[in-house]
Amino acid sequence: MKQSIPDVKQIVSDILQTKMGVDKRLITSQSHLIRELGLDSLDRVELIVDVETQFDITISDEELESLVTLQDLIVCIEEKLSFEDKRSII
Repeated sequence: MKQSIPDVKQIVSDILQTKMGVDKRLITSQSHLIRELGLDSLDRVELIVDVETQFDITISDEELESLVTLQDLIVCIEEKLSFEDKRSII
Protein backbone atom coordinates (compact mmCIF):
# COMPACT_ATOMS: atom_id res chain seq x y z
CA MET A 1 0.00 0.00 0.00
CA LYS A 2 1.49 3.31 -1.07
CA GLN A 3 1.74 5.99 1.60
CA SER A 4 1.05 9.60 0.69
CA ILE A 5 3.56 12.34 1.49
CA PRO A 6 1.76 13.46 4.67
CA ASP A 7 1.42 9.85 5.83
CA VAL A 8 5.16 9.22 5.46
CA LYS A 9 6.04 12.38 7.37
CA GLN A 10 3.49 11.62 10.08
CA ILE A 11 4.65 8.03 10.53
CA VAL A 12 8.32 9.06 10.73
CA SER A 13 7.40 11.87 13.16
CA ASP A 14 5.52 9.36 15.32
CA ILE A 15 8.56 7.06 15.35
CA LEU A 16 10.81 9.97 16.33
CA GLN A 17 8.48 10.96 19.16
CA THR A 18 7.56 7.56 20.57
CA LYS A 19 10.75 5.55 20.06
CA MET A 20 13.43 8.24 20.02
CA GLY A 21 11.86 10.60 22.57
CA VAL A 22 12.11 13.65 20.29
CA ASP A 23 9.93 16.64 21.24
CA LYS A 24 7.29 17.08 18.52
CA ARG A 25 7.94 20.84 18.48
CA LEU A 26 11.43 20.15 17.12
CA ILE A 27 10.21 17.99 14.24
CA THR A 28 9.98 19.81 10.90
CA SER A 29 10.83 18.68 7.39
CA GLN A 30 14.08 20.61 7.53
CA SER A 31 15.13 19.34 10.98
CA HIS A 32 18.73 18.12 11.01
CA LEU A 33 18.67 14.56 12.36
CA ILE A 34 21.81 14.97 14.45
CA ARG A 35 22.12 18.68 15.28
CA GLU A 36 18.48 19.59 15.85
CA LEU A 37 16.86 16.30 16.78
CA GLY A 38 19.83 15.06 18.79
CA LEU A 39 20.07 11.60 17.23
CA ASP A 40 23.41 9.85 17.68
CA SER A 41 24.66 7.14 15.33
CA LEU A 42 22.87 4.36 17.24
CA ASP A 43 19.62 6.36 17.25
CA ARG A 44 19.90 6.84 13.48
CA VAL A 45 20.36 3.10 12.95
CA GLU A 46 17.38 2.35 15.20
CA LEU A 47 15.29 4.93 13.31
CA ILE A 48 16.19 3.32 9.98
CA VAL A 49 15.36 -0.17 11.28
CA ASP A 50 11.95 1.11 12.45
CA VAL A 51 11.36 2.87 9.12
CA GLU A 52 12.38 -0.23 7.15
CA THR A 53 9.99 -2.35 9.18
CA GLN A 54 7.13 0.15 8.99
CA PHE A 55 7.36 0.67 5.23
CA ASP A 56 8.77 -2.74 4.23
CA ILE A 57 11.78 -1.18 2.50
CA THR A 58 15.56 -1.45 2.77
CA ILE A 59 17.86 1.54 3.26
CA SER A 60 21.53 0.83 2.65
CA ASP A 61 24.38 2.06 4.84
CA GLU A 62 25.42 4.38 1.99
CA GLU A 63 21.93 5.85 1.83
CA LEU A 64 21.87 6.25 5.60
CA GLU A 65 25.04 8.33 5.45
CA SER A 66 23.39 10.74 2.98
CA LEU A 67 20.31 11.31 5.15
CA VAL A 68 20.95 14.59 6.91
CA THR A 69 17.48 16.09 7.40
CA LEU A 70 14.05 14.63 8.03
CA GLN A 71 13.13 15.68 4.48
CA ASP A 72 16.04 13.60 3.13
CA LEU A 73 14.61 10.57 4.92
CA ILE A 74 11.07 11.26 3.71
CA VAL A 75 12.23 11.58 0.09
CA CYS A 76 14.24 8.35 0.38
CA ILE A 77 11.19 6.49 1.72
CA GLU A 78 8.88 7.92 -0.95
CA GLU A 79 11.30 7.00 -3.73
CA LYS A 80 11.52 3.44 -2.46
CA LEU A 81 7.74 3.17 -2.11
CA SER A 82 7.30 4.55 -5.61
CA PHE A 83 9.86 2.09 -6.98
CA GLU A 84 8.07 -0.81 -5.28
CA ASP A 85 4.76 0.32 -6.79
CA LYS A 86 6.27 0.47 -10.27
CA ARG A 87 7.92 -2.92 -9.81
CA SER A 88 4.65 -4.53 -8.79
CA ILE A 89 3.03 -3.32 -12.03
CA ILE A 90 5.60 -5.08 -14.23
